[in-house]
Amino acid sequence: MEELGIQYFDGFSGKANSRFDPAVYGLDVYYPGDVAEGRVRRFDKFLQFYKLHGSIHWRMDEADRFRAQHQDLAFAQAYRAAEPKGKAAMLVSAEFDTIESFGILPTCQKFTQTLDMPYAHLFRLFHARLNQPQTFLIVAGYGFGDDHVTRIIETALMNPSLVMLIVEPNPSAPIIERVKRYQSLGQRAFVLSERVEAGRGCSYKLATFADFAQNVMPDVKWLDDYKRLRAFEDQLKKAKDGPVEA
Repeated sequence: MEELGIQYFDGFSGKANSRFDPAVYGLDVYYPGDVAEGRVRRFDKFLQFYKLHGSIHWRMDEADRFRAQHQDLAFAQAYRAAEPKGKAAMLVSAEFDTIESFGILPTCQKFTQTLDMPYAHLFRLFHARLNQPQTFLIVAGYGFGDDHVTRIIETALMNPSLVMLIVEPNPSAPIIERVKRYQSLGQRAFVLSERVEAGRGCSYKLATFADFAQNVMPDVKWLDDYKRLRAFEDQLKKAKDGPVEA
């Protein structure tokens, strides 16, 4: 997002030594207003960013406060390439024992951990944001496998002005069928995926997070084109369903 010039709030305030501050989600970014007219204009490229299960660059300081500070990730290279038994051995090694906790890991305790701070704040604020009018939700890198997260999204789809776009590189993923069920609530759930021709396999290069960020997200004008297209479709539908004169 920084490379694309997109402003965002991720729950932390400060630059040199960022600290967790959920109040930033209540802020917004505007251009300075005209002194004579007192008008301001919202910054075009601005996002609210929620890391619901934490992040690898989060850490706890001596005062039990969450900080955001990127660390050396060289230790993860060998772990990533190891077999399952090798990974298990590394996790109990002295080297890994010194690594600070950086989020909620995929264990049976992950739902219980979301009730603790700061994750409880993030989930509450995420739920509140989805229920605000004219909200556009982008889902990338999430397969709807966590019930406690999916329930928030499904509940928010009752918000009639919420539009959701799911970025999924695999056109045969189970999420495709789930979106079809979501569309029964109205044409407000969409999937961006690769279109695979007959006899060909998925390349897993299109509709990935990198492809979406580099080729789709920079051109935010496509949202305006989308709104105009939907308005034109509504006009055609009304004309089609209208009374027919003899």
